Amino acid sequence: MGMVPRSRVNSFGNVPHPLRRLRSFRFLAKSRIGGIRDSLHHRGTRSPKSRSLSGATARKHPRPSRRRQRSSCSEALRDHHIAVHCAGPFSNQSAVLIEACWQAGCHYVDIADDRKYLARVRGYGKIFRENQLSAVYGCSSLPGISGALALLLKQENPEIPEKIRLILFIGNHNKKGAGAIEAVFKISGRKIPTPQRTLIGLRKEARVELPAPFGKKSALIFESADYDLLPEIIGTKSIVVDVSFEMEIANRIFSVFSHSPFGLVQMLKIPVLKLGALFNRWGHEGGGVRVEFFYRNGSLRRATLLASREGQRMAIVPAFAAIQKILGGSAQAGVFTAYDFLGAAPLLESLTAKGYSLILSGDKIRQ
Repeated sequence: MGMVPRSRVNSFGNVPHPLRRLRSFRFLAKSRIGGIRDSLHHRGTRSPKSRSLSGATARKHPRPSRRRQRSSCSEALRDHHIAVHCAGPFSNQSAVLIEACWQAGCHYVDIADDRKYLARVRGYGKIFRENQLSAVYGCSSLPGISGALALLLKQENPEIPEKIRLILFIGNHNKKGAGAIEAVFKISGRKIPTPQRTLIGLRKEARVELPAPFGKKSALIFESADYDLLPEIIGTKSIVVDVSFEMEIANRIFSVFSHSPFGLVQMLKIPVLKLGALFNRWGHEGGGVRVEFFYRNGSLRRATLLASREGQRMAIVPAFAAIQKILGGSAQAGVFTAYDFLGAAPLLESLTAKGYSLILSGDKIRQ
């Protein structure tokens, strides 16, 4: 991609490292303080200076009104072509930034994985089409990469599977952001509506065999926008989304949490995070996403995208690709998932081109 003016892209939140390779990024202090900071509930890493500024702002001023939030975002978006929303956790987010984008004539990209937030973003399809703007949401492992893998399996076999299982697996040395960690604790023991029935967050769902070096691990029920998106694109009404950690003790702790009062889980969160910090120097820094299709005849097909290292970089590639397409001038207007905007095959090709492994496999289900 050629050089673009520095003012073309503005970022909100702690921008993952691969996106910083786009020299068009400009980092604004005011995306971390005042109205924007409070409206986006930013939890990312800050420099000492911006941290002290944001802390002072939070103490001196109450949460700004929605009008002031929108005004702050509009000011930050002035003379920019794309806004990239990276300020998780997205479960706390309002729609103030995406509203400011279409009003400012600015394209929108996010790395959100929160189901309710993404449902809110999808509601802006008509207004983005009318303004000839693109909004690309969920440019992350779930639902961006998972949806592309599901479409790959559908292309391989158009038969509607009886059940779909998605597994996000995370290496112990894979440094997750504060927003991602907060999201895991937030769903512990919570009811998760799915197409087939209500599930309970972080309850043990199955014992699964993952690619080396992960091996056999417990898989815990997870929240994802895939519960809403996959029935539309695949047709299956039985879907379960799981998360699995490399250290089995972490899976067991979270499983116990799912049976505990939510207040107790929140009380134990800080001690558990401190304990985890002692052990995260060991293990694998990679991770991956697996999609499994279970068919009525007993057959099983899997599509796995595996990061042997730098698992966090893999998760941000869909956003990187979406930004490149918008800057290239070939973007369609409207609101799209990453795989609809880029195409499932091109999205997966952009991932394998960066060294990530795409593995297709299948076997018979044991009776």
